[in-house]
Amino acid sequence: MRSILERFVAMNGYHQISPSDLNLQHLTHPSYSSIRSITDTLDYFGVECLAAEVPKNSLDKLPNCILIFFNETYPDSYGLLSRRRGGYRVQIEGASDLVLSNVELCKIWSGKILAIEPSNERVRLSINGRWSLFLISGLLIGALVAFDSSFYSLTHSVLCISGIYFSYLIVNQEFGVFNRVGAAVCGSTGDHMSCSQVVKSTSGILFSDFSMSDLCVVYFVGSILISLFLGLNTSFQLAIEYAGVPVILYSFYQQGIVLKQWCILCVVVSVVFLLQFIVCLISQSNFVLPEWNYLARAILLFSTLFMGWRIIKKQLLNGLRLEEAKRDLLKFKRAPDLFRSMLSRRRVDSMEALNRNVLVFGSQDSSLSIDVITNPFCGYCVESFSVYDRLLKSGYAKVKLKVLFNVSVENINHQPTQIALRILELYRDKGEQYTWQALSEWFANRNIDRWFERYGLCNGIHQDILQLQEYKTWCQNNRLMYTPITILNGGIYPQEYHISDLPILVESLANETGV
Repeated sequence: MRSILERFVAMNGYHQISPSDLNLQHLTHPSYSSIRSITDTLDYFGVECLAAEVPKNSLDKLPNCILIFFNETYPDSYGLLSRRRGGYRVQIEGASDLVLSNVELCKIWSGKILAIEPSNERVRLSINGRWSLFLISGLLIGALVAFDSSFYSLTHSVLCISGIYFSYLIVNQEFGVFNRVGAAVCGSTGDHMSCSQVVKSTSGILFSDFSMSDLCVVYFVGSILISLFLGLNTSFQLAIEYAGVPVILYSFYQQGIVLKQWCILCVVVSVVFLLQFIVCLISQSNFVLPEWNYLARAILLFSTLFMGWRIIKKQLLNGLRLEEAKRDLLKFKRAPDLFRSMLSRRRVDSMEALNRNVLVFGSQDSSLSIDVITNPFCGYCVESFSVYDRLLKSGYAKVKLKVLFNVSVENINHQPTQIALRILELYRDKGEQYTWQALSEWFANRNIDRWFERYGLCNGIHQDILQLQEYKTWCQNNRLMYTPITILNGGIYPQEYHISDLPILVESLANETGV
């Protein structure tokens, strides 16, 4: 189910942002659920945002899709506000939507908002999960009715699709995945109502790791597939449903007697199954044993589905565990104290002697310095420079980026040395922005002929050669003989962190230095 932040950026046209990456950055923020966590996440993706406190009587003048932050009288932190006729709709994480009047909204709203600049990206045609469900259901029912337009076939198809949907909600509960419909159905505060407790109970395991929720999926999906590919045979269906009745009774016994907790979703699925059983009993005039050919193919289909679902479920669970582990790891790595401790393990000599000759980009007066040691022919530097480029362009933090080249100076005709010399000339003659454009373009394309054609050949000026020698000597004195190397305020960027983590880790240093 889409998070509030994901819906917020999507409704403002930022379809290019990966939902999983967006949620990962937000959920692992050290100040998760605060305004700062949202603005930092949006900054990370280059989305311009504005957090402000506005008068409550200016609601009608605000953009249609914004985040609002609640006061202490409301249990949640924030919600997604949109207008609707006669009031406002507020979507809240993990809860049902609120429909409020102006007066009701002002009672729980703190006056703080967060708005983003709508994207100019062309709107893509997309179908959300709800409409996808309706479309697929309609196509399935249409296909089944085309083969058999009887009342029983239509009723059976509708009940099967309903059973598949509610089974899907039960599996979500078992996996611990939030779903708005599931949350609304299972949101009862009664003492004897708990979908999660029932679904995750070991008493629901039929054998091995196959649970009653798995049985629901296999039964309803298998029934639809058999109707679609083999045709609907009421005798075969009735035989299966007779066998399923004891399972339903066992489910009621476990919930009512053993657990003393009821799962509304499980009860709904049971009712759907019993309705199918009743309709099948009414429609069946006489029991005729299906042909062996039909019976064999139906059993084969159910067996294949049974084995296939076990494999799929295992993969889904592994994927969820991997996402959780990835989220926990990033949350651990983003801990400011840990990052500063690891950053201080290895320090380098001061660059004061080089400062007059170092290429400086970004905020010249910033106390937060990122020093980059690179080589134009370094393949690993490509990804690093894309991160540096994003860091400078996004305005995520005001940083001073200094670039040093570690290239051979014994042979100035060496191609990496030629590129480094030309960069030094461009910085002196054309300025910071033009030089950064040339650097970024080189690491983006790395086509040497085209690059020299656009930016020209170097002149091999003596002072630039001496400058490269000065860079190399400094690197040798500090035992920095590889590239790329990223240095933050004198500390070498820890190898335990990936370079893509840099924008989100810069925040801790920015706070420390007051940038």
